[in-house]
Amino acid sequence: MNIKNVLKLFSLILLCSLGTKTLADDVWIAQRLLTQLGYSPGPADGLYGRKTRAALDTFYEDQGSIFDGNLDQNEIDLLRKVSGTEGKLLLDVESKPKGVLSSSKTRKLWNAYKVASQCFEHPTYGKGNGIKINVLTTDQLKDNPWTDPFTPRTATSENVSAYPNPPQPLITVRLNESYGSRDTRIDNAAGWFRSAATALRRGMNAEKKEEIVAVLKNWAENDALKSGINVSWGSKSVDWQAMVLISSILTTTAALSSDLLDADRIVIGPWLNRLVGKVASSHWKDRADNEGIYDGIHYHALGLNGI
Repeated sequence: MNIKNVLKLFSLILLCSLGTKTLADDVWIAQRLLTQLGYSPGPADGLYGRKTRAALDTFYEDQGSIFDGNLDQNEIDLLRKVSGTEGKLLLDVESKPKGVLSSSKTRKLWNAYKVASQCFEHPTYGKGNGIKINVLTTDQLKDNPWTDPFTPRTATSENVSAYPNPPQPLITVRLNESYGSRDTRIDNAAGWFRSAATALRRGMNAEKKEEIVAVLKNWAENDALKSGINVSWGSKSVDWQAMVLISSILTTTAALSSDLLDADRIVIGPWLNRLVGKVASSHWKDRADNEGIYDGIHYHALGLNGI
């Protein structure tokens, strides 16, 4: 093969690779909308297979038309129009998430820890001396970085920013499982994401928001926290410190939800789904600290499994 043919082949491969991401985004959006409309395109994986094609054929038949086989912006526009999602984000931040404890079960769980002297001595499994738990007022919690990210806050500055040095993705975590030990890398990353979420709620300009989105995408593209976040004992649950970091990431993502593009969601969403799934499958029995963190992660995952 001469050099001219090699260059032609290279150009063809490059053109194909440049078009793959756009097509994958369109396919993913189409799959989401088809599913909402009651069709069966298969999983929303961005892959244009037989099920997705068949669902589009059926959709167009129901519209009194014929699908030409080309999935592009025209199809997306029609699907959005029929589904009533024109100008709307493909993200549900209103519905109550599945599995949330009822008010009575929440009270029962909370009251149990009012008589536990420490996290090891739940009254169901061991006798403990009662301790008094002080409930903080709304004013005391007002500036807490864990404030509900869905509650709008009055902007204090357009230039509020997070910590200056974004954390690099932690691909593999090597836990020190000695009681009370901490991984400073996890602590620093969790602190950065919490700071970012607080700054976002208080007001941040578009450029700073893009920087935070870039950090999230970098972590997602590198499949951060891929391994090493589970303890080695018991049911091998996700370590509590890793749970705090995951909750911090979810809080930041929630605060950014209205600014994320579909192209951002297709990168960040599946990664967060895997992390939340690992936490959801963890069993911490009745440890107050970890159960509380799990409930927080479950809450902040509201709608984010669809991003």
